Amino acid sequence: MVTAERPVFVIETRHDAAFAFEAASLVQALELLQTPWLAAALDDFHRRHQRTSNRCEPARIRAATAAEAALYRGLADEFADGSNRFLVAELPDEL
Repeated sequence: MVTAERPVFVIETRHDAAFAFEAASLVQALELLQTPWLAAALDDFHRRHQRTSNRCEPARIRAATAAEAALYRGLADEFADGSNRFLVAELPDEL
């Protein structure tokens, strides 16, 4: 049985960083964007990269391009460990 792949979405921050993740739908992707743990993870990323962060900053969310989705799926396959962990991958600037 072939299983359909879930859509990939991209979060763009005001700090020119982009992150990709899978969600069942745009509605679910928007809900995930509002979760405290994802906001904390993005804050931590910006802190580690010496960028100021503001939890209330507007972030744009959109469907991934074919190239972004392919890159995300490649990373997801590389880091797959059989668990049900949630992967958020940073996308490179030169995509």
